Amino acid sequence: MKETDIINYIKKFGIEDEDAAYIKNDEYLCFTTDALVFSTDVPEEMDLKTVGRKSVLMNLSDLAAMGCKPLLFLCSLNLPRDFSDIKKVIDGIHSACKEYNMKYAGGDVNEGELSISGFAVGKSKRILRRNAAKEDDLVCITGDLGRVYCYFKEAKRDIFKEKVFNPVPRIKEGQILSSYANACIDVSDGASKELNLISELSNVKIELETLPIHPSVIEISKEKAFDYALNSGEEFELIFTIPKKYKNVIEKVNATVVGRVKSGEGVFYKGKKIEKKGWEHFG
Repeated sequence: MKETDIINYIKKFGIEDEDAAYIKNDEYLCFTTDALVFSTDVPEEMDLKTVGRKSVLMNLSDLAAMGCKPLLFLCSLNLPRDFSDIKKVIDGIHSACKEYNMKYAGGDVNEGELSISGFAVGKSKRILRRNAAKEDDLVCITGDLGRVYCYFKEAKRDIFKEKVFNPVPRIKEGQILSSYANACIDVSDGASKELNLISELSNVKIELETLPIHPSVIEISKEKAFDYALNSGEEFELIFTIPKKYKNVIEKVNATVVGRVKSGEGVFYKGKKIEKKGWEHFG
């Protein structure tokens, strides 16, 4: 089974397709988990403190997509018996939690293949969901896309490495958007996949007009730049839809208007349907 097949099977048990699970009391509490496996997710050049940091940042991006303030981080550390540098990983985890005012609350330690399974908790008065895009919304993306793809496919330039080694989860932006945006999702598996998810879950059509492609991506990949940006995973930017009357908010979160929400279905660019590509485990 592919990742999508597994997710669809899990959804049969009443699980919602969101960046994080949630419960509501006076506020929403959101819960997310994301794993970092050394053999598949960690470039050889990445030091262990950075690995620890990234295991936190991945989970923070999910909370950002829900519009949450981070509260708590736990993780399960799976370690080979002969692994002696775990203190560096833990230092990285702690530094990321401290940077984002999030409590590092420990977790579990096991013997096994080297991996970090993170679990994060956040809160918000209003959450953002994938299924809430409305007709006539503007479609927007924070930051820029494509540098992660270029790092792995084209060159190990510092400008590309920066996005891979030290991604910036859009926590502040998500909290601002929680008061104004309709739908939101983070770009973890590629914009083509995330845009299609918003389209499917919201029962709308998305007409793309552009993408926020980093100039260095255009320079090195030329005519391939749009495809690189469309299918670059682990960008950890936010794709969101927002009513036109909140155009001033788009500037506050450093986002680009990339398209419009229409009635219908699917994602299109210049009349051509954009297929759901991007990263797929077991694909």
